[in-house]
Amino acid sequence: MINKTQFYSRSDGMVHYKSELPKTLQPFVNYVFSSGCYAGDDFQSFNTKYRNAIKKMLPDGYEIHSWHKNHYECSAVIRDFDGRFIYMRISDVRYWSNGWIDDVLIRTMKHDKDWTGGPNRYTTLFTFTEDIQKLYQ
Repeated sequence: MINKTQFYSRSDGMVHYKSELPKTLQPFVNYVFSSGCYAGDDFQSFNTKYRNAIKKMLPDGYEIHSWHKNHYECSAVIRDFDGRFIYMRISDVRYWSNGWIDDVLIRTMKHDKDWTGGPNRYTTLFTFTEDIQKLYQ
């Protein structure tokens, strides 16, 4: 039985503990975001905390090149130590409960404006650091 400190992950079919996530993101597990024609304060707060968490999860030598806060979703261009680029995106947080945890799109980019890039791959926050490093191997 799942309790308030746990959640189910679609990506690996397992139950995880909130404590496996960065502390600042734990309140957003199973959270129901506001909705409207403008992103609500809850998403504004989430976006900032998510960006900071992703920044800390990047492997050594990687950095956020640009961050895009969209309407209840966000994306980023990440640059590695060799000057190569990676695109990262999460879907609309209002419609995909915990998708920001277990359905993170990543792909290679030829340059920082290459929006078609390499093949789509999906990762989770649990394997994000490792999967980012594998993209150019």
